[in-house]
Amino acid sequence: MSSFLGKFSEKYISLSSQVDVYRNIKDYRFNYMLSFEDEVKLYNKICSSFYKLYYSDRFSFEKVNTKEKVLKYYNKGLFLDCNDIFRENSYVGSRDDEFAFVNINIREHLRFTGKLPGVNFFRCGHFAYGLESDMDSKLDFAFNTNFGYVFEDVNLVGNGLKMTGVLHIPSLKYYKTTDFLEKKMRNLGIKFYSLSELGLCEDFYIAEFLNPTAEEFSAIRKMDKYITEIVNLEIDNRRKLLGIKTDYYREKFEKYKKILIKRENITPYIVSKFISLCLLLQSLELIVGYDVKLLYECLMKVRSSTFLPEKESNVELLDSVLKLI
Repeated sequence: MSSFLGKFSEKYISLSSQVDVYRNIKDYRFNYMLSFEDEVKLYNKICSSFYKLYYSDRFSFEKVNTKEKVLKYYNKGLFLDCNDIFRENSYVGSRDDEFAFVNINIREHLRFTGKLPGVNFFRCGHFAYGLESDMDSKLDFAFNTNFGYVFEDVNLVGNGLKMTGVLHIPSLKYYKTTDFLEKKMRNLGIKFYSLSELGLCEDFYIAEFLNPTAEEFSAIRKMDKYITEIVNLEIDNRRKLLGIKTDYYREKFEKYKKILIKRENITPYIVSKFISLCLLLQSLELIVGYDVKLLYECLMKVRSSTFLPEKESNVELLDSVLKLI
């Protein structure tokens, strides 16, 4: 139990922190109004500036213009917006450690992303704003003195900042605390919802924060604070829950494992429930052998399967099962 109560226990609860900073380029139309030739010019303009950065060789860019390539980044857990539009000249640049990304021509002209496990919004913010600051010195971003940075998505107009967290909170769900959290987060301007809305296990929650009028790093510090409070609450409740239900969860783990081994009637809920049990028991070192990053990526793969036709969805689910069993 000591490892669970220690410094690194948050990795089993806060699975991912992501900070996105959006920007558009001055004198270029919004993406939906760009011609193919203008998309190419915009991409070349951005890349010619980006490759002047001393660390640009750490990034590799890939054209993201097919469903398979979009899924690749969804499965990595990179939270792309549900209303993103991928075009012929849409690109994702990944840093070699996959902690920082640059998106080009996906809804807005540019998106700088920092992404880390645990409660790490402040560090993610430094990754994203470091990229933004370096590119700002080479490009003119679209800015209005009255409204701030300008975007096609009116919800971003102002600072162009969005934060997303992925949480595993089975103990708070068990003790029926999540309804209270949803109301509290809503009052703080944070959208807080369960992945059960997509047919996944009810133990996983998403927290999304947009506050376009806030000072950027003040908002990021608040997100760190709010998510840390949820993590600490889950730790307290998880200690209490596993003190009385350890054998129950061990038995459930074995039950779901047998279901996955048979590979019959596999659903997103069953696979994600098994992942939840793995995280829960491994946080107390009651099972070993599962890498948290693998469990997170399998969860994201299961999430992606819910967006696909049945045949393709089954392929994604089976791939997750093979990695887990």
